[in-house]
Amino acid sequence: MQCKRISMMRFLSDLVAIDSSKNENLSACAAIVKREAEKNGFSVQTFDAEKLSRDRVSRQNLVITFNAGKKDTLLLLTHYDVVPAGEGWNENPFKATEVGDRVYGRGTADDKGAVAACLEAMKQLKASRKSRVNVKLLVVCDEEMGGKLGIEFLLKEAKELNGSAQLVVDGDVFPQVGASGIVFGKIRIEGKQGHAGWAHKAENAINFPFLLEISKYAEERKKKKSKLDAPPFSGVGKVYGRFNITMVHAGEKENVIPGECEAKFDLRLNPEEDEQQALEEFKQYFEKAKKKHKVNATLECTMVQPGYYTEKDDKFVEQFMKITQTLQAYAGLGGNDGRHLKIKGIPTICFGPIRRDDKIDNNIHGKNEFVLVKDLEWTRDVIIKLCEEWKE
Repeated sequence: MQCKRISMMRFLSDLVAIDSSKNENLSACAAIVKREAEKNGFSVQTFDAEKLSRDRVSRQNLVITFNAGKKDTLLLLTHYDVVPAGEGWNENPFKATEVGDRVYGRGTADDKGAVAACLEAMKQLKASRKSRVNVKLLVVCDEEMGGKLGIEFLLKEAKELNGSAQLVVDGDVFPQVGASGIVFGKIRIEGKQGHAGWAHKAENAINFPFLLEISKYAEERKKKKSKLDAPPFSGVGKVYGRFNITMVHAGEKENVIPGECEAKFDLRLNPEEDEQQALEEFKQYFEKAKKKHKVNATLECTMVQPGYYTEKDDKFVEQFMKITQTLQAYAGLGGNDGRHLKIKGIPTICFGPIRRDDKIDNNIHGKNEFVLVKDLEWTRDVIIKLCEEWKE
């Protein structure tokens, strides 16, 4: 068993060594995954979205197949792209460094650790010949940027790709049967640029009363309560609607009154919430605030991702909860790529080696990201057990 652990950790180390937050490094990271899969006898299909990318850089999405000769197929969805490391790390972010029971490095928890755990599970299932289900591991790029060149492209190209159930291995050790939807957008305020000394001749586009009014929409969103529980240790009971202004840009110099101001926002939807209705409600609020403060402003939505959920009485959910000894079904406060296949009617659960409880936070998207070795092994072992005890 120690040898198998070493194999998984070596593979993870190879993945972490590639800074796949940079587009030019994506193909090198995908090549490592493909090499490891083929070395262990799995077939690999490659779907490259290079032609759709603005920079014409390779964007490889992989489908790794373990054919156990069974009727059903379990889809495992992961991703190998990461967010930039940033500054302030105690260790080299692109070297998997084991310190006690932790492995530090960008992507160890989100989501390269999951890629390593999934492939190790498939290797052991292939060797034992005990799997009651076929397995297809989807290793995609572009998850951190919205998925258009990743899972969305893959599903358009691999039209025959289907499964009996989907496990999004990009989540917490606490299984989640749903995920929040996301709306990104921007608000542009038009004013009149001018000299700060002659402020009476200009109109400052940084309209603080208007922006404050818009930010208060967060209070309206809080009233939207989901029927699904939020993850444990999240600090809230039910998943709820959220709204935040996350970026504001205006101005060129201290003595120049800006004529334009752009504010970007993040609107989070409950898993079962209709995204078009939520968007229409926000547009109405925006128009009232615009009229009240007499500003020249426009609203543009730049991305809309619906949420999703699988009913807790679904047989896949029941089986997974039994295997993981989970007593309660949760939904995520964040979004994930699982929505693409859930729309096709495939039962979906999000699960993985990420831990955010009252004692440990993996620091995903932050400095000093790490994963617990035991959580990588837990993820691997749950997948193995799920496949060995699969019920049609």
